[in-house]
Amino acid sequence: LVAVAYMLVRKALLVQSIVDIYRQVENYIAFMPSGSGLRTINMAYLHSLYALLLLFPYSLSADWSYSCVPPLLSVRDPRMLAPLLVYLAVLLLLTPPHVFQAGQSYRRELCALMGIRLEKVNTANSPSKGLSFSSNRAFVLRAYLTVAFMLGPFLPASNILFYVGTYIGERVLYLPSMGFCMLMADLVEGFREGGGALVTGPTGATKGVKPGRSGVGMRGVLASLLVGLLLCGYSVKTVTRNRVWVDEGALFTDALTVCPDSAKVQLNAGILARRTQQWDSALGHFFRAMEIDHTYCEPHYWIGLTYMNTGDQKQFKSGVSYMEQAVECIYTRVQAVTTLNIIYMELQQVEPEVAGNHLESWARIMVRVDRPEEACMYFLEAALTYEAQGKTGAAHVAKEQCRQLRGTEHEDPNSCSQLQDEAKDDPSKAFAYVSGKHAKECRMTPGHQRLIHQLQSADTYNPWLQWEWAEIIVLQNASRGGEAVIHLNVAGKLFRMQTQQDSSFKKDFGVRDVVFVTNAVKCIERALELKTETISRCQLLIEYADSQAQLANLVKSPIRKDALLKNVRSLLDEVRSEDACSTFKELLPSSRLDF
Repeated sequence: LVAVAYMLVRKALLVQSIVDIYRQVENYIAFMPSGSGLRTINMAYLHSLYALLLLFPYSLSADWSYSCVPPLLSVRDPRMLAPLLVYLAVLLLLTPPHVFQAGQSYRRELCALMGIRLEKVNTANSPSKGLSFSSNRAFVLRAYLTVAFMLGPFLPASNILFYVGTYIGERVLYLPSMGFCMLMADLVEGFREGGGALVTGPTGATKGVKPGRSGVGMRGVLASLLVGLLLCGYSVKTVTRNRVWVDEGALFTDALTVCPDSAKVQLNAGILARRTQQWDSALGHFFRAMEIDHTYCEPHYWIGLTYMNTGDQKQFKSGVSYMEQAVECIYTRVQAVTTLNIIYMELQQVEPEVAGNHLESWARIMVRVDRPEEACMYFLEAALTYEAQGKTGAAHVAKEQCRQLRGTEHEDPNSCSQLQDEAKDDPSKAFAYVSGKHAKECRMTPGHQRLIHQLQSADTYNPWLQWEWAEIIVLQNASRGGEAVIHLNVAGKLFRMQTQQDSSFKKDFGVRDVVFVTNAVKCIERALELKTETISRCQLLIEYADSQAQLANLVKSPIRKDALLKNVRSLLDEVRSEDACSTFKELLPSSRLDF
């Protein structure tokens, strides 16, 4: 009861989210019209298929996804007879013997199968002579336990309490097979022994049990043959299935013979064909998967990739089209975007006359994956390319698309371009550009990265350039945070070195020491925000504390000084308390950190 209550609560809380995660290809029952009864009849038929697999596991498959088993669309479907028979068999197993008072001949046979025989009893005191029956507790208990072992473990996968993420999973029959073995043992033993005689008196009290005959005769021989045939059949099936599971090729080749109408099986068969460069065969499987289930989106990616691999120029363009459709599929989005990035960047180089078109196409991909800032950057780069080619109309359209993405009137890219052009040849303007607001405002423009790279190559020890390069790295690819932390750490050190009179890295930037140290604090703070282990967090904490201590010596406000020193003590206490920082504690003593 507790288990059932848990399942019901789980259904009430999670059923909608579970349906949202799964797809029709995995379990189409959840996606059939509600209130039409189709879910119920298909669920019932599913139960009969599981019963058949348990009793007669002839056709097995690694994948039973839609539509390996065609759905039932009406109660008049002849297949509805199967669940009725299964439910009737379970009902008979669960029905106590005394219920069938009228069906005496049936009761005798059923009890005999289960190892119990009821006999005719004549008593002098009985008002009427004939058959007398009573419920047998051992019979009822054994039947209930057998059914419980079969149905209990199967209940979570039955789709009754909630929809599951697979239509048929042969693995879910592993535990129910224990109950099935118990049932088969009871039936075979009852058949072999011929039943024991349960004798009851007129009041229903048990008077004794008359043993049945030993199963050494014909019943024993037949029972032994039955068990032998079952074991041989199951053993042969086990050996053949082991051969099927030897590798992916054998597995899905076999699944294709059992479930040729499964979308997932067709997809996997196509992937296997691709490995041996059977492009036409692979495409046939992928298109068949799409035909089976039009909501199944993975084939678009594989069709696009296969078209590109054929080497035919016309098919290559078709492949790009399918790959762009694959961007809309959450299951292939990452692979599709990565592939398209390689394609469009390569096309931009080999087809410079239409480079702007390729940049715009890639920008639209960025829009579709919800990366508007990157999209805007490529729209603006396309605009510059168009302008260089004299295509002013196309350039205006590309700029307008960027403005629409940003939603506000940002600085004209041309003004950023002008500032960048001036900064290339004028050191004072370059310093004003990277140390002021323009670096942040123009960061998404195509020329910004090129300018910073050019300036940094000429002046490696400029802290502002190191800081800005770190921000560019994070903006382009968040996974490169470790590389950005290195640049931020270098920038912090360079900022602090500008306050040292004897430093070989000191330059005349015309900035006060307090500005240098403030920027150093900001750089280390930014490095800690990225949370990477490229540089130990303990080391960064120590440098963060040291920078704030240095800043405390420079500021004039007593309130700010006290706040900085309080932060320093807190940071040092954190370093001292963490075991992971034990190797860095020797770095703690310094003139600025001793309070």
